[in-house]
Amino acid sequence: MPPWRWWEVVRALVVSRLVLYLVKRGGELLWFTRIDMADFGYSLANLEQAAMRFAAVQLVATYAALLGQCAGLVIRRYGGSFADVGWHARCRPGWFVAGAVLGAVQGVLTYLGARWWYGYVPPSWYYTGAFGPPVAWWPAFHLLYGAVLPPIGEEIAFRGMLFPALRCRVTTTGAIVFSTAAFVVWHLPWQLHGPSLVGIAAHGVIACLFVSRSGSLLPAVVLHSCNNAFCLLCSYSIH
Repeated sequence: MPPWRWWEVVRALVVSRLVLYLVKRGGELLWFTRIDMADFGYSLANLEQAAMRFAAVQLVATYAALLGQCAGLVIRRYGGSFADVGWHARCRPGWFVAGAVLGAVQGVLTYLGARWWYGYVPPSWYYTGAFGPPVAWWPAFHLLYGAVLPPIGEEIAFRGMLFPALRCRVTTTGAIVFSTAAFVVWHLPWQLHGPSLVGIAAHGVIACLFVSRSGSLLPAVVLHSCNNAFCLLCSYSIH
């Protein structure tokens, strides 16, 4: 039984989203009140690149806060390690293969579902340069924060900490339902269209089953990473 409580994990998630909000609002305040930004002679290409840097800072700050909150609970407060949340490879190798294959399938299906729902690819899923030449570093960073940072931070928080904490209070099925619902709420309001919400909910359920059956968090991280990576790669190559 984990020493942390479910509400402590929820608090960590709320603090992380608060960091995102404060960074976003603070950046907007400093950005839009600058005289040079209000000057119509300011280069739109430079403005676009500044916006991308601003988005990068927001996302890195959010997941740094989430990992910091989780580490604070597991390591500093309760004297444990990330192995206590399942961050170990003590499971059959087949779970990693299954995570990679199923994640890739999920990512492609989510992309196709969004393409069918909208009739086009959601613009936030790729970036090609709206005003000027593309920001060359953005696709690589997009994959970094899409396929690396969320799989690590979110799997530790939701499947490594919240899911087992809920299992101590309710049945395994109830823990899957509640942790998946929290996972969906975490992604709002960014993912409001049907296929993406369905994909997020399906991933929450499957990731919980992976962790429960394998005894390790890492297959769920592989599942999450491949899901996000293939969805983004399809968006960049087929949009």
